[in-house]
Amino acid sequence: MRSARLLLPAILGLVLMAAPALADDTGGGTSGQPPCMQQCGAQAEATFKACQQANGTECYGQAKTAFNQCVAANCQSKPEPTCDDRCGTLADEAQSQCLANGGTADACTAVRSSTLQLCSQTVCHPDGSVDCPTRCTNYGRLVFVHCIAEGKSATDCQARVDDLVKECTAEQCSDTPEPTCEDRCANRAKEAGDHCVAANYPADVCANLQDDLDKRCVAEECTDPQPTCQEKCHEVGEHTFEQCVAGGGTADQCAPQAKQAADACAANCTTSDPSCADRCVAAAQDGIAACVASGVSEDECKARAMDSARHCIDENCGDQEPPDMTCPEICESHAHHEFLRCVASGQSEADCTAASQDDFETCMTLHCDGNATCEDKCAAKGDRVKHHCMRHGGDEATCTAKGDAVAKRCRDLNCQPPPPDTCATDCEQSAAQMKQQCLDGGTDPAQCESLAQGALDQCMTDCGTAPPATCGEGCEGQAADRLAALLGHSHDIHRAKKKATKTFRQCVQTCNGD
Repeated sequence: MRSARLLLPAILGLVLMAAPALADDTGGGTSGQPPCMQQCGAQAEATFKACQQANGTECYGQAKTAFNQCVAANCQSKPEPTCDDRCGTLADEAQSQCLANGGTADACTAVRSSTLQLCSQTVCHPDGSVDCPTRCTNYGRLVFVHCIAEGKSATDCQARVDDLVKECTAEQCSDTPEPTCEDRCANRAKEAGDHCVAANYPADVCANLQDDLDKRCVAEECTDPQPTCQEKCHEVGEHTFEQCVAGGGTADQCAPQAKQAADACAANCTTSDPSCADRCVAAAQDGIAACVASGVSEDECKARAMDSARHCIDENCGDQEPPDMTCPEICESHAHHEFLRCVASGQSEADCTAASQDDFETCMTLHCDGNATCEDKCAAKGDRVKHHCMRHGGDEATCTAKGDAVAKRCRDLNCQPPPPDTCATDCEQSAAQMKQQCLDGGTDPAQCESLAQGALDQCMTDCGTAPPATCGEGCEGQAADRLAALLGHSHDIHRAKKKATKTFRQCVQTCNGD
């Protein structure tokens, strides 16, 4: 029989990875399983889409009603499992594995008891007033010690601990426990991959597309802000602890060394840290060099960094509002969807990558180059009309409407139109509107966040591994063909852009029913 000491690290992670059924929890599961209210958000998204397809009215209201009904029916019937409950499940798992490995009843009962005590003391009821993140850190240290005792390398043990501490923090340290961002991406990609196979695409194509979706989701949505000075010092302490244990030290010997290293580092934290938003931008920009080195253009890599920073701010920065999606970001989303559709059609990944980069550059040419200056000029023209109206006795509402109309006409006649919407951008906009309407109705912000996250995940899953082209993307294709044809006969880029843009505008009007 394996000893209880060697069984513990293999089983410890299970306490944070049990995913209760939908009707059994109010908060969350782990390992990618969405919390109950997020699953209700997915049902709300389905209601919203059905309403839209039927040309219904008040679709957001119908979605919110569906969400409330789902929460009332499924998410409040039983209390959320406590930390001790999960430790009990862990102990039962340990006892079962002990028996399966040939242990005696008495020995395996002892394994259950020691596992329950170890988990409860470390994670749920530590000595003193230890905050939740520190409990998770202590839990990680315990797993690291046992992992080294198993003969694993320090690198492998560190990776195991990093995952478990992240799971612990997501599950135990928030008001609404939920999966980690990485788990959520994996779950979303798997569902899309399953739909791909069900649609009779080749299995290898679906596997590649699923992998691409998972990696892209993590890159876009799971960027953490650069650590604060204190957080860096915490990392110094944990690295010191792990080096000490890997070198043969015990937990009791290494813990003081870790604290000393962290405290010495923290003594140098004498200046204020950049804002959360600034740290998100810096973290996202750190990835640009590697992106460029992989063969992607610098402009496209910068667009990806903008997208990562925006999601990072939304996910991590509390009351700080993320910026609106920029023109390059939308072009990059369109180019990526073209890549997915290209791969799904059976073309090589290399050819599809090249075509996608061409799509991005064309989109930037048609929609983004110099557009900010034009928009500013038109806004200024509208403001002048508004102020002139008010100086001559007009009321503010009437004059504002006149100014807005002039600015819009100016943009329509002179500025590049915005890039085409994509399935992904539509999902983000729809989820954001659901969240805002939920908040405007006075609903608890945590519930509104769950509604929006569940709706977004379901919508992105419905986009699939090869999202169908939106009407706007069809127009983009026509405009791109027009631009290429004109440049094939002339080097007048300004004239070619103007004519291609006109083609796009006329086409998009049919999409909007104008």
